[in-house]
Amino acid sequence: MDTNDPCLRCGSSAIIPDARVQQYDNTKIIVAFDTKPDAAFFKGAQYRTLRARICGECGHTELYVDNTGELWTLYQQSQGR
Repeated sequence: MDTNDPCLRCGSSAIIPDARVQQYDNTKIIVAFDTKPDAAFFKGAQYRTLRARICGECGHTELYVDNTGELWTLYQQSQGR
């Protein structure tokens, strides 16, 4: 994600680019998907840390993960594409 992009809602450049998304006990919130969804065990789960990009003007917040190219490739492979 380009940290120099303006806010999608209001166009402001006052952006907090890499905010942590975490629970009250300071544990990270992650997203996951299985690369082998039909397997009974060892489904090949892929986990990524969820991050946020917050506008300092209007509060608009975007959630994202890093390494999306790798993640997309793994997802396509899991779907037989």
